[in-house]
Amino acid sequence: MEAAREEARPIPEAGQQTDIFSGHGDDLAAMLDSYLQTAPGEPSDPFDALSFEEQVREDLTQRGFAVSDELIADALEEYRARMGRGSFEDVADFIEREYLTY
Repeated sequence: MEAAREEARPIPEAGQQTDIFSGHGDDLAAMLDSYLQTAPGEPSDPFDALSFEEQVREDLTQRGFAVSDELIADALEEYRARMGRGSFEDVADFIEREYLTY
């Protein structure tokens, strides 16, 4: 109980900044940073939250193309039959080359 009193800090006033790592050294901060980088949750890159098909659509949209779900599904099936697996950029390149440009 005595140790808890020694570590207790006063509650900061509204608007006052506090350092939550004060007195705990850099180890706690490093562990928290490491956890936050690997913990599931909101991704830092918006592409991480999208399905593969949505990533393909987003990539093509950024290139100025509008594509349907059916086109993406058909093209993805054909791409995988011909070339196996690839990144969403590879599939978007394939769709642009095979379906959207002359």
